[in-house]
Amino acid sequence: MLVAALPSVVALLVAGGTSSLDGDGSGAGILLVGYLVTILVAALNLGWRQGTTGQSIGKGVVDIAVVGADDGQPIGVGLGVARWLVAGFLGGLCLLDYLWPLWDERNRAWHDMVLDTSVVRT
Repeated sequence: MLVAALPSVVALLVAGGTSSLDGDGSGAGILLVGYLVTILVAALNLGWRQGTTGQSIGKGVVDIAVVGADDGQPIGVGLGVARWLVAGFLGGLCLLDYLWPLWDERNRAWHDMVLDTSVVRT
């Protein structure tokens, strides 16, 4: 997610300087574009890339991959996007989703259980 957050950070810095100088509201447009690019980058990284290869950029760095719990194969783009959205929803409701793998015997978070996925070392 650090890669996806970069466009928003840049937009925030640019918009902060712009809106304080000219006051025409262009800072809001810059922020909107930055947030939309952030969502696009996250969808490409966590939906498409992780779905087709099993690894997002971050998972590639730490040598782990998301696979189907039954077959051990990459989960596909649709399930990759669903996993991103379900993880965001459950994680937003309760941080316990991210802590659950610490005591689950298969080391799976709730979003992995819901979508029948697993995170494995590569």
